Amino acid sequence: AFIGLGLWLILDMAVLALWLSILIDGIGALPTIRKSYINPKSESMIGWAAFSLANALNFGVLFKKC
Repeated sequence: AFIGLGLWLILDMAVLALWLSILIDGIGALPTIRKSYINPKSESMIGWAAFSLANALNFGVLFKKC
């Protein structure tokens, strides 16, 4: 997140910063996705719904800007 914020502030490239933030968020979610695949009852549906909604909104902004 700090790298994306730095890119945005230094280079004035908000779209690149958002892409980087989504990429890092996705990579960070991989261990949780793996754990949830192995033991689906260990995660709450509300958490996954919030994660999905946030990323859907991020992608919506990206494709509207491009």
